[in-house]
Amino acid sequence: MTTISGQHSRGSLTLVALCFTAVIAVALASYLMVCYRSLDLSFRDLHRSRARILAEIGLEEALWSLNQKPAQWTSPAWTTVGTAMTRTFTGYNLGQSATGQITVTVANYTGNTPTITSVGTVSLPAGGIFIKTLVATTKPAPLFGNAIAVSAGTVNFSSGGTVDSYDSRLGPYGGSNISAAAILAGTNVIITNATIQGYAATYGTALSRSAGLVKSLTGTSHDANRLSQSAFIPLFTVNTPLAINNYTGTVTGGSQTIGTAGGPTEYWYTSPWWGWPVDLNLSSGDTLQINGPVKLIVTQDLILSSSGKIQINANGRLEIFVANNVDITGTGGIINNSTSNLPKNLALFSTGMARSFTFRPSGAGAVFRGVIYSAETNAAINFTSNNPTFYGAILAQFDVNFSTPSPILHYDVALQNLSRDWFTDIATPFIINQQTEY
Repeated sequence: MTTISGQHSRGSLTLVALCFTAVIAVALASYLMVCYRSLDLSFRDLHRSRARILAEIGLEEALWSLNQKPAQWTSPAWTTVGTAMTRTFTGYNLGQSATGQITVTVANYTGNTPTITSVGTVSLPAGGIFIKTLVATTKPAPLFGNAIAVSAGTVNFSSGGTVDSYDSRLGPYGGSNISAAAILAGTNVIITNATIQGYAATYGTALSRSAGLVKSLTGTSHDANRLSQSAFIPLFTVNTPLAINNYTGTVTGGSQTIGTAGGPTEYWYTSPWWGWPVDLNLSSGDTLQINGPVKLIVTQDLILSSSGKIQINANGRLEIFVANNVDITGTGGIINNSTSNLPKNLALFSTGMARSFTFRPSGAGAVFRGVIYSAETNAAINFTSNNPTFYGAILAQFDVNFSTPSPILHYDVALQNLSRDWFTDIATPFIINQQTEY
């Protein structure tokens, strides 16, 4: 009995050991399977990430090509397919014998809102393929994306004023067209006794507001949620047209009519292209009539005084490039009587090293419907006396000062959606408006 019992005991131990070994084997096999699946998932995630990176590279290449002036569709060449441009990039060695390829298509490449489709493909030697597709709609970066923007200075309402916004595409300012989308942006923003129906943004400094308010359209008190310390102010180069290449005629001062209704853009200068710089000085009784699309290059100072004025008529559109000082006073000013009085039809560019930029007209001249862009880094734009009313937007590199007690600024949000070629002398790039991943 003892011998049989011992043998039975040893047999039981052997069976237990075999069962335990089997359990360990099953557990180990399961663990190995988990490790394998984890490795496989990591492997797939790695190559999906690589495919996405390749697709992003394709987007960047397409944006670069679009933003050349003119667009760069050569070196190496893109291929025209209907109304689209397409290009394939190959030769990406991703390691472990994996290779990459990018196929990019730019639809509506000559239009105002091209669409980019970029496909990144990772191919494995065993035949596996990983594909990631990015589709991005684009639009021109807005030159006047803020009501007032100062890249290296202060926006200063020193004794009062009001700011709001409207959309000129929906009709004249008033009623339901009034909104609170205006943004004041600068290194510093000062609103003494002023009311801003919109937002204020700086580069990190606190808003200075002695009895000033930043609020919603219907709000009655200051709203701190409408303040930001991360202002975004894009600046682009203004290229004054060259007289030797673009010359229509000379503006001599005094009363004169230029521009042709329905005609091509005309280029008028204050001096012949071979002459010395000359002021444009309009005083009592002088009226410069603009009857069509005109680019006016003032090679020295722009001076409007007394009743001297520039008047844009129904079919007119005017871009003024001023190389030196700007001094607008008196009762004349620049009157935008273009169709619907659209601010986009009047642009005043201060392009040179101006010593001063002063806006202080009265009467009808105190109403300005247009945009102002000053590239000057040392001279402020000063709105002094006579309480101007401004429809449009202002962009500057240095200070913008309102020292009058009741200035009014109505920002036109339609300026954010101008076609890229509206201001053809400013290199506004395409930006990605929306991106979808497949």
